[in-house]
Amino acid sequence: MPAYKTEEYIKESIQSVQNQTFQDWELLVINDGSPDQLENIVAELATHDPRIRLISQVNQGVAVARNTGIAEAQGEFISFLDSDDLWEPTFLEKMLQKATSDGLDIVYSGFYKEMLNGKIKAVGSPDIEKQLLLERLKSKQGLHICALLIRQAFRESEQILFTPDCSFSEDTEFILKLLCNAQIGAVKENLFHYKNRDGSLTNSSWSLKREDSLKAFERAQKFIIAKYPHKDKSELLIAFDFALVSLFYRIIINAVVTNNFDAVNHLLDTYSHLLHKKGLKRSKQI
Repeated sequence: MPAYKTEEYIKESIQSVQNQTFQDWELLVINDGSPDQLENIVAELATHDPRIRLISQVNQGVAVARNTGIAEAQGEFISFLDSDDLWEPTFLEKMLQKATSDGLDIVYSGFYKEMLNGKIKAVGSPDIEKQLLLERLKSKQGLHICALLIRQAFRESEQILFTPDCSFSEDTEFILKLLCNAQIGAVKENLFHYKNRDGSLTNSSWSLKREDSLKAFERAQKFIIAKYPHKDKSELLIAFDFALVSLFYRIIINAVVTNNFDAVNHLLDTYSHLLHKKGLKRSKQI
């Protein structure tokens, strides 16, 4: 659980772990240099529950915080929960049951997205297990980093970590790399609650850091070009190109509507190669 400036929410998030029907877990809370009372709140909870371990470090961002947790984790499986979100009580039980019974590397569930206006939207429709990477790139399957269970031995064998200094889409890059070679299964329920908080990084005003999303997608693409083993690789790469170009234009449009024209020029110069991608018109997605 990476934690930064969430003193208002973290106790409830931790309690959602404590309320799991499966109780043989360890919770690593990585205090990423939070300047509020978060550290004291977690330390107090840890005094009453030895399964909670507080690790404090200077602020380095969510990617480094998650990597710290990965390095310190002792379990056969790992999962992530942001410090302002919640798991359903049966999350660990049902995810582990699916992973162990079917010998899977990755298990995912659907999730609820709680909007700023109070509305709740079910996301995921977790019924796809074959060609999940392709379906994710086509935006036909929603995935969230906190609705995954990952076998540590598989992640280690693929040498997959979060990329430091990546402010946007570091989780998407991680997920896409995981999906490349994994044996994947789905728990066909919504077991995670993502709370779309006002003031979170994804809701903050536009900045050039949003370019990190393009860099993250290109790193994932390079990884998959090198490692993807299946016959549908050409179709997958067309879908990847389409997803990358679509993301590029969304960022450009976002920069235009917020009057960041210097950023527009920078992006057009830096990613001019995306304007000339071949084969996209042959994609069935267009």
